[in-house]
Amino acid sequence: MSFFIQVTFDLKDSKSSDYLKIEKALSEMGLVRTIEKDGTIIELPHNTFAGVRNDPNEMSILKAVENDIHICSKQEGIEGNVFISVAAKWEYNGFPFSSAVVRK
Repeated sequence: MSFFIQVTFDLKDSKSSDYLKIEKALSEMGLVRTIEKDGTIIELPHNTFAGVRNDPNEMSILKAVENDIHICSKQEGIEGNVFISVAAKWEYNGFPFSSAVVRK
């Protein structure tokens, strides 16, 4: 079964190089900063990563992502907060916004 994974995080007292280390670890898990919908590339907000993984159940995916983040944190001495969601049914959209653009 396919599951959509979304991870967002903030690091505590970190340098930009620490963010790059987390980004590398997440990309090795197949989680990226852009996703595609109907042929359009959607850039996710900073520190947000997403991907799709096939697995028998969402809990095993959640635990695997948690474990990989803990390993990276321990190896690199990085601390912070993370939010992980895993869903079997999902719908999403993304778009840039500004005060100059009003959607109807």
